[in-house]
Amino acid sequence: MSRHGSGLQEEGHLLDDDFSRLQAEGIVLPEGLAWQLDFSDNQLLLAAQGRLELPCARCLQPVTVPVGFARRYQVFDRSDQADGSLDVSDDDLETVSTEDRVSPVHLIEDELLLLAAERPTHGDCAIELPEQPRPDNPFAILAKLK
Repeated sequence: MSRHGSGLQEEGHLLDDDFSRLQAEGIVLPEGLAWQLDFSDNQLLLAAQGRLELPCARCLQPVTVPVGFARRYQVFDRSDQADGSLDVSDDDLETVSTEDRVSPVHLIEDELLLLAAERPTHGDCAIELPEQPRPDNPFAILAKLK
């Protein structure tokens, strides 16, 4: 941790064990996740980079995808202040309150869950579906009545 001017900077490396909600979804961080935090003037800049391994949306075998994000948060003392100043038209700035006692790890996990929701597939993924018997043509009965 280092202090600069009126702020605070910190960085580190997180592992799978730090993310219980990711584990519950079957999402793995094969090499962990590098993160950086910069806090000054009641604004928090949180960034992370790494790779996620999650089930392919087609074949359910593991697929590894690079992930990275940088998110800004306006920090408030109380939840009602944070909620009241949230601007849904501004995708670049979120709000958070110290009253909620949300950790940077929790915020990072939220972002990773949002990124993983897209459920990637292998580029060359092809699944073989078993042959399905074709149902009889319902109009075949009518043809027999002629």
